[in-house]
Amino acid sequence: MHNQDLREKSIRGVLPPPTNNRLFSKSLKRCFVAAGCCLFSISVWAQSDQRITLNLQKASLEQVIWEIQKKTGFTFMYGSNDIQAVNNITLNEKDKSIREILDKCLKGTNLTYEISGKEIIIKQTDANKKRTIKGVVVDKDGMPLPGASVRLKGTDTVSGTNLDGEFQIAVSGNAPTLVFSFIGTETQEVAVGKQNELKITLLENVRALDDVVVTGYYTQRKQTFTGAAVNYSGEELAAISNKNVLSTLSSLDPSFKLVDNLSLGSNPNAVPNVQVRGMNSLPDASGSNLSETYKGSANLPTFILDGFEVDVEKVYDLDPNRIQNISILKDASATAIYGSRAANGVVIIDTKAPAFGKLQLNYYGSVSAEVADLSDYHLLNASEKLRYEQLAGLYSGSNATYVEEMYRQDYNDRLKLVQRGVDTDWLALPLKSTGISNQHSIQLEGGNENFRYGVDLTYNMTDGVMKGSDRTKLGTSIKLQYNYKNLRFRNEITYDKVTSNNSPYGSFSQYALMNPYYYPYDENGQVKQIVFESSNANSSQTAVSNPLYNATLNTKDQTTYDDFVDNFSVEWNILPNLKFKGQFSIERINRYSDIFKPADHTDFVNQEENKGSYQKGNTVSESYDGSAVLSYFNYWKKHALSVNAGWNITSEDEDYSSYTIYGFPNQQLDHPSLGAGFLEDAGVEGDATISRLMGFFANVNYSYDDRYFVDGSIRLDGSSQFGSEQRWGTFWSAGLGWNIHNEQVFKDSPIVNQLRLRASTGFTGGQNFYPYQALMMYQYNTNLSYQDYIGAVIKAFGNSNLKWQRTQKHNLGVDFAFFNNRLSGYFNYFIENSKDLLVDVDMMSYLGFDSYKENLGETQNKGYEFNVRWSIFQNKDWHVNVFANGQHYTNKLKKISSGLSSYNQQADAEESTAPYVRYAEGASINTIWVVQSAGIDPATGNEVFIKRDGTYTNEWSEQDYVPYASTDPKLSGNFGLNIYWKGWELNTNFFYRFGGYAYNQTLVDKVENVDPFNNVDSRALYDRWQTPGVPAVFKRISDQSVTRPTSRFVEKDNFLSATSLSLAYTFDRDWVKSFGAQYLKLTFYANDFLQASTMRQERGTDYPYARHFSIAAQVTF
Repeated sequence: MHNQDLREKSIRGVLPPPTNNRLFSKSLKRCFVAAGCCLFSISVWAQSDQRITLNLQKASLEQVIWEIQKKTGFTFMYGSNDIQAVNNITLNEKDKSIREILDKCLKGTNLTYEISGKEIIIKQTDANKKRTIKGVVVDKDGMPLPGASVRLKGTDTVSGTNLDGEFQIAVSGNAPTLVFSFIGTETQEVAVGKQNELKITLLENVRALDDVVVTGYYTQRKQTFTGAAVNYSGEELAAISNKNVLSTLSSLDPSFKLVDNLSLGSNPNAVPNVQVRGMNSLPDASGSNLSETYKGSANLPTFILDGFEVDVEKVYDLDPNRIQNISILKDASATAIYGSRAANGVVIIDTKAPAFGKLQLNYYGSVSAEVADLSDYHLLNASEKLRYEQLAGLYSGSNATYVEEMYRQDYNDRLKLVQRGVDTDWLALPLKSTGISNQHSIQLEGGNENFRYGVDLTYNMTDGVMKGSDRTKLGTSIKLQYNYKNLRFRNEITYDKVTSNNSPYGSFSQYALMNPYYYPYDENGQVKQIVFESSNANSSQTAVSNPLYNATLNTKDQTTYDDFVDNFSVEWNILPNLKFKGQFSIERINRYSDIFKPADHTDFVNQEENKGSYQKGNTVSESYDGSAVLSYFNYWKKHALSVNAGWNITSEDEDYSSYTIYGFPNQQLDHPSLGAGFLEDAGVEGDATISRLMGFFANVNYSYDDRYFVDGSIRLDGSSQFGSEQRWGTFWSAGLGWNIHNEQVFKDSPIVNQLRLRASTGFTGGQNFYPYQALMMYQYNTNLSYQDYIGAVIKAFGNSNLKWQRTQKHNLGVDFAFFNNRLSGYFNYFIENSKDLLVDVDMMSYLGFDSYKENLGETQNKGYEFNVRWSIFQNKDWHVNVFANGQHYTNKLKKISSGLSSYNQQADAEESTAPYVRYAEGASINTIWVVQSAGIDPATGNEVFIKRDGTYTNEWSEQDYVPYASTDPKLSGNFGLNIYWKGWELNTNFFYRFGGYAYNQTLVDKVENVDPFNNVDSRALYDRWQTPGVPAVFKRISDQSVTRPTSRFVEKDNFLSATSLSLAYTFDRDWVKSFGAQYLKLTFYANDFLQASTMRQERGTDYPYARHFSIAAQVTF
């Protein structure tokens, strides 16, 4: 090129002087230059066509070059590293051109040559030139992924992304392929082509999220973990719902079950009852769980939030946007380190840690609509109801003329209302057309590798569908993290205030009873206190109160709690393989409740004195929780060893007090000090409890070649809740497993990617009970005094030998992934035997007590659970997945106490219209006990029963109770579909249940055992027996006898519900940056919007169920 430049200058030198015709001059100049170039090219070609003779044997390329230089005078330019690999060249060339010789030498190499004058340049081809590829790696939401791996396929060249997800990597070749991977995402291969800049989106890999198991004290590799545990990311939860975490988890995991409560429906202030793998504890002899007066339910799992135990209400109120990951630990191997708290499973919740880097603002906001679902109510309209009353005989039946006249008058009064068109939809009156809820969350975070900080602000107002019912949460938290060399300190301070208001409109069931010909307003449009007055001799009520009236008064039904928590932790990496972790937490909860009803409240309509009441309660709970864990992990050759040992201590002090003041004649007098006082022999009620627990635990896990592995855990717990003779309990687990996919025959198999067998066994315990059951308890009575001493009476009979409930858990499981991980899932079979359950034992009445607590009960749960996910289609833009999970379990009572046997007799004497839980050895707790029925006699309309000996009778008797069916379904679970396409995300989730039975209480309460003066189900008019000889399902209308538990009302309980549908779109990151943001995602949710059932029964009797719709936005600046 240098010589060419000289020639160009020479040509320019002979050009004529410039003229005024610049266009002509420039054209002439270009012609001369082109001609010069052509002459130069001809000259170079002629030189390269020089012919020589070469004879060489197994020479290197460098030797060939030197021989050519000697014979031609050409000078070669090259890089030594480029040509050193070209050897073993044999030449026997006679009278060949330089080009022919070089072509032969360089054939099949990555080298080429270029001749310029007397210089020959040997270089790599363009395809092998080094170049730098730059780009960014983000997740499916457009957020950068720091620490992602970027590897050049087929080489050892590896790079990684920085804090902003950016990377650089040197490549060569025309078609290099880069492999991108990150924990919890699908590995992606990208053919670079001629691109120099890339934007890579890595999609979530649900199976990869299970690479580790979070136990709350430490983490373990899932690859060699023998326990039954599942992980769910915050993104998986957000794809289902933005409601509470508990309902979302029940839509994801088949073993995590919300116990049906057909009474409370969608009440935002009703905290659900939760079970994992069924029931492991028994109710007491009074029929209620002991812990229902203490901490919810004896069958609740243990919840661990960021390493510390919390109650279920705190999880219910937890902001879902704070959650990083949730793990559910189920069997002994997974839960034994929690010892006495692990019988019902353990749920581990980890919240998001502050991200380091430049200051970042995250905002999440949603607006939700709650619409009442009344599709299960089928009540009579005004004319139907009046006709039903005639058939029921309300206006006939007496020979006295004056009574008949009263009947006619009463009927005519109602008929006039019907003819006037009065047909009130009472169900709609206490409901909002739409309950509008708001949820807002702001997170400010930043810092560097040494110091991180995060500040959260949360506002969540849930508006129920009944007027005046809502639940509001205000919360804030400050997270700090400081890293100093091999130490890491964390501290989080959290404050939450939750206020719940119950509807002043009362129970929804009151409105379902109101007759449609009642009108709630007077001629001035004001709400009436009495909607109807009757003189009917058959009626038990002469005046019908208006349930709407109470909402016009100054009433109050509010519960509030303040929760302050400070969590501190320190981690010390003592050695590369040895780590210490210490945690300590303090918490104070102040809960107070107020219920005020003035004298005009309908509760006091039939009361002459002490009208109006104010009930006030307060509970203060103070607790601390600390732990210290030492963890060791080492990997040498084919061996891996993990050892964890720790200690923890917990304490909870609780102080409860409550009182009720009566006598509030004016609704404006709404303070306890303005009431008349206590009722006679009443006063302040209260209780103070203290419970302490200390435990030592250890876990060992060993694996060989990641094929065979074993682990074991042991825990020693001491608790103040049990007797002085049985204060300490030992719990343990052992497990083994086999990674079949790591056997040589399956190495790199495209079919079998994972096949893991695991088995475990062990003992865990339960202690969700009132703290002082082991103690002899006394209560001071100021009415019993002697001189200056106050007397005390025995309140409860203690048992110093009371010990831990123990559950032996056996689990056999398999984890699998086939066809390049397109088909994956797990299966578990389990047996859980609970023994030493706390039950009531009868005592002689002359001792002053009916019963005391003893460890006598035994139960057994066994069943299976599974989860399967199939990736139907996947490419660069599309991901289509389907999933299904399910569970089946049965329960059996293996041993009961005399107290439970006595309870059966007491329940029989109560003459209940609903089946009760009957305790019999060998039967299930979930068995439906009824008297078998042969149906309704078509001739008389009476029910015919089948006695235990098989004979028929018209008389119902508790002696004929039989175990008729079980509420346990044959299978229940969830299934759904996930679709991802270019920023769009569609998720559906359905719940199913089939094969079980249920007692349809609606048929009892709203069809047969009805007060005909109240509204009833439409079947009470159309399906009851009326004509002799015509078969019917229900007794005759005029039959007012009480229907007791009968097999007629046991029905198949098959159920299908659309629990969730979400549609989300994540906006392009470059477009979002145009208005100063980094990330923007919009999501539409629909929850519980459709269901189908084989049972037709009223759902949500005290508070209706609701359909939930929501629009949410998530943005990061």
